[in-house]
Amino acid sequence: MVSEIDTLADRWIANHVNRFDPLAWDDEDDRHFRRKAFSELCLYLYVRDGHRGGDVNYADRVVKRINDPRYYRLPIRHPREFLLYYAAFLYANETGVLDADAKTVPERVLEQPAVWSVELPPFRLLELWFFCCAYGYETDRLNPDAVIATSCLNRQFDVVNSIDQDAYALTHNVFYYRNFGIPHPAFSSDPAPYDLRTTLIALILRYLAEGNTDVVLELLVAGVLQDQLPREIEYLALSWVYVRSDSLGFVPGPEFRQAHRDVTGPDDADVVVDNYHSTFVAAIATTVVRQHVKVDRTADFPLDDRTVTGLLELGGALHELSEYNLRRGASLLSNAAGRSLGGVYGEIIGLAVEYLLSQNVNGQFGVFTDEEYLYLAAGGDSDQFSREMVCPVTEGCQEVVQDLGPGEEQQS
Repeated sequence: MVSEIDTLADRWIANHVNRFDPLAWDDEDDRHFRRKAFSELCLYLYVRDGHRGGDVNYADRVVKRINDPRYYRLPIRHPREFLLYYAAFLYANETGVLDADAKTVPERVLEQPAVWSVELPPFRLLELWFFCCAYGYETDRLNPDAVIATSCLNRQFDVVNSIDQDAYALTHNVFYYRNFGIPHPAFSSDPAPYDLRTTLIALILRYLAEGNTDVVLELLVAGVLQDQLPREIEYLALSWVYVRSDSLGFVPGPEFRQAHRDVTGPDDADVVVDNYHSTFVAAIATTVVRQHVKVDRTADFPLDDRTVTGLLELGGALHELSEYNLRRGASLLSNAAGRSLGGVYGEIIGLAVEYLLSQNVNGQFGVFTDEEYLYLAAGGDSDQFSREMVCPVTEGCQEVVQDLGPGEEQQS
C-alpha cells in the first residue's frame, strides 16, 4: 500500500507541477494558491531528500523557479508572510542548489521586525523555529521548550469537542519538533516528550468517519514520528487512503466531490486546487512511513472484520458527538463497545462517555437553545419540542451512560 500511494501521489504531482508555478497566475486567488502549493511542494522535496535522497524528474524546474530573483525577492517585499516562502529556501539550501544571492534573503528578512511582530500561535512559532534550526540561522528569539509548553501537546486534547484546525496544530507541532524525522544535529532524535497515543488514535478514527484524508494522513505521520500508533491503526489508515485514491489517481481532499470530477475532469483547475494538499501530504506520509515503519505489503491485514467494524463505529460515534448529534453518537458508541474493544480503544470509549456526561444538565442531555428557538419560530411549542427532541436524546444517552459509565465493567 505504501509504495502504491507513493507512486500515485508522485505521479500526480509530476503531471501537475506547472500548476504550482508561483510566478504564473491569473488573479489574486490563483496567485495565493500557486505560491502556497509551491511552498508545500518544496517542503515535500525537503522531506523526501532528507529521508531517501535522489531527485524527482521535475526538480530542475522547481530549483530554477526558486533561484529566480522575481521569486526569492518576494519575502523582502512581504516579510510578514515569510512562512509562505521559507520551504523553497530550505529545500534548495539543503540540497546545495541555492544561488548565493538567494541564500542571503532569509537572514535579511529575519532581521526585520515585521517577521517577529506578527502574533503567531504556538505551532506557527515552532514552524519558524524549525526553519531557523534547519537553515542554520541562529536566534535567541525562540525557545522551543517554552513554545511547546504553551501548545496543545502540553494540554489534554479533547477528541470530541475540537475541530480539524486543532488537529492540524497538533500534528504540525510534532512535525516541526522532529524535523519530520530527518536526522539533524539541531533536532531531537527522540519523540516529543508527550503521550499522544490515545489522542492520535481517537482522532484518526474520528476523521476516518469524516472522510478527511488530509487530517488522517497528518495524524498518521505524527503517530509514526511519535512511535505511538499500533500497527493495526497504521494499516487501517493506509488501506483506507489507498482505497479512496486508487481509482482517482490522486488523494482526495476533504472537499472532494466525485460528481464534480466527473463533470470537469480530473485535471480541471478546481479539482487540482481542492486536492493538491492531500496529495502532497500523502507523498510526505509515505516518505516518512517508508523510513520509520516496516509495512509488509504481503502481510495479512492485522484486524478481523468485527474489530474493523467496531473501530469505524467508534470513529463514527466521535464524529457524531462532535456534530452534537448526541443520540446518534450514543448509539454508535454502544455498538462499538459491544465489539469488545479493549485497551486504548476502551479508553477512547471512556472519553466519549465523559463527553456525554458533560452534556447532562439537570438530568437532561443536550443544550438545544438554538434548535428550540427555530422550532418555536416555525410554530411549535416547548412541550412538543421536549417530547420530540429532548426526551428521545436524553433516553438514548442515559441508557448508554448507564451501560458504559464510570464503574461499569464495559468501560474497562
